[in-house]
Amino acid sequence: MSSARRWNFINFLILAHFPLYGIFSYLRVQEQEILGYLIYQGSMALYISWVWLKAMLRVDVRIPGFIFYRNNRLHSFLFACLLLFMLVGILFAAVLGSRAWFFSVAEAVLLFTLTLFWTLVIDAGRKQPGGMQRILLLVYISLLFYVIINVVGVLVGFESEGQLSKFSRDFEAIFSPFAVRPIFPLTQSGQFFSIIGGILVILSLYGSWFKRLTHPVRFCTVLMGVLVLFGHSARAPIMALILVMVYSLLPRRVLYALLPMLLIAFVALPVAVIYLDAGEYLSQLLVSLGIDVSKSGNDVSSLSNRDVIWSAALNYMFYEAGSFNLWFGHGAYGQIASGVEGSYQWLFKNSYVDLSHPPLHSTYVQTFVDYGIIGFVLLFGVMLMMFSQLRKIAISDRQLYSDSKMLSLLLVYIYICAVTESIISYYTFDILSLFIFLNLYVLAQRSTMMRVCALSTPKGKSCRALKYYC
Repeated sequence: MSSARRWNFINFLILAHFPLYGIFSYLRVQEQEILGYLIYQGSMALYISWVWLKAMLRVDVRIPGFIFYRNNRLHSFLFACLLLFMLVGILFAAVLGSRAWFFSVAEAVLLFTLTLFWTLVIDAGRKQPGGMQRILLLVYISLLFYVIINVVGVLVGFESEGQLSKFSRDFEAIFSPFAVRPIFPLTQSGQFFSIIGGILVILSLYGSWFKRLTHPVRFCTVLMGVLVLFGHSARAPIMALILVMVYSLLPRRVLYALLPMLLIAFVALPVAVIYLDAGEYLSQLLVSLGIDVSKSGNDVSSLSNRDVIWSAALNYMFYEAGSFNLWFGHGAYGQIASGVEGSYQWLFKNSYVDLSHPPLHSTYVQTFVDYGIIGFVLLFGVMLMMFSQLRKIAISDRQLYSDSKMLSLLLVYIYICAVTESIISYYTFDILSLFIFLNLYVLAQRSTMMRVCALSTPKGKSCRALKYYC
């Protein structure tokens, strides 16, 4: 296969990535997970198997250099440890009986395949002129296709059973352009899918590469994302998107200086809600804005009901869990192995969530229960390193500032949504795949900046002197 054909083949796989995830999600909802796993992994396995076959024939197996390039090593180490914790945790869930062996093995293989796929794709993109921005654009188009087929599915009446809650709130009548919440066919959860809608809006508004698209295309894309957000009445993603848009107005230095503090605030919010009564003040603020967050006993879609879930999980981990579980967690679906789910499972009886493993509705709480203190610190470290890397990229190259800002805003949005949803996990492989891609993309861009720094350093001077900028 020639270099041009190989690159075109890679482009096709990226475009097909998220729409194929939609098929995978539909089959999971229809309880045909075996076929779904095979279809979803097939798109990545095609390229990976071809690369491995070529490597074995040429005996040229190597790790892409951008992963461990100089100042990338700490970020790469934390990211690799986090993925390893997740892989072990998914298999450990089968040992404890929290997950069937087949599904645990399939999810572990899928996580490994996702990481390897994006690593090889980005490594190939770095060798092409303008390849990195092209990959980013293809991911954007793939997400757009994913949203379009779901919206079209709703409009033509092709909907997926099991995605609609049996309750209705006044909030929908105010904000929803639909009479009832639409049942998007190719997704596991309307709430998770609405987060994808917000991601699409941010990419359309702030990506320098996407601004080259014609205004009607960008307008329609933003409209599509907003339609998904308000169609599902997704309060947390809507508020997160508004906060991100306001935050984007800050000056560059202030914007990047506040990123670590924002991350700390997001991670600490569940703890503040439970132990500092911050949830009551936050509920009053939301009610004053016209957003109903009152408890209904059957509705888990409000922040005020999430305090029941978070309280059960955090109190167990802090006061009842043994030393091993406190540090290493209970493996994937830790709420089942720990018995915490029994404290809040009744909240889901009228919801679309699978009662066999209801989530903890927070990535940070879910990570703490699943992987303990060590796993939680690894996730926090990876998140913090991404902000640090993007800040240095923005400082070192003004031409990449716009993309760096867009990625920073995208991460802020994802981290806000992670407060109320378990999105960087095995519950939603689309956002997990995007998180893996963003980590590897930032690592690749950072290694490019470091290489440019080394080449532009005058003789007799060390590039270490320009470390702050590069």
